[in-house]
Amino acid sequence: MASRPEATDMTNLPEEHAASFEEWCKLSGLDRHYVRRNYATIRRRYDADPLTPMPSLPPPSVKQRDRYDEL
Repeated sequence: MASRPEATDMTNLPEEHAASFEEWCKLSGLDRHYVRRNYATIRRRYDADPLTPMPSLPPPSVKQRDRYDEL
């Protein structure tokens, strides 16, 4: 039984060894809660090009608090 090389870089994988959707999400650095909230968009991106990981996400924006947040 031949062992499959670790898929840390998807760019050099042949088409038949493309990462599964779950592996692709992990290698793209996506957390499971983000994937659950944005599944349709992320799945379309994966289906379009499964050998290229998704670019890293921008940091979350900081919400300006106002006095109504305290009420």
